[in-house]
Amino acid sequence: MRKLLLLKIVNPLLGLAFLALVVSLPFVAVKDLWVQEMSQLHKAAGMIFTVLAIVHIILNWSWITNTFFRKTKSGE
Repeated sequence: MRKLLLLKIVNPLLGLAFLALVVSLPFVAVKDLWVQEMSQLHKAAGMIFTVLAIVHIILNWSWITNTFFRKTKSGE
């Protein structure tokens, strides 16, 4: 139950961090549009996204192992 609650919190925050990365990317990538605040936003959003992605993977690790690393039965 606690894992589900954490996922309900982590997943939307992960989405918001991704959105902040995408929105701030043009300001960082194109020198004419470069703004110091957007560069800081992009860097902070990247760090937050990385941490939340790791937490997301940890919370879903049992699903990952069951889906990709499960042993198949001899008839399948």
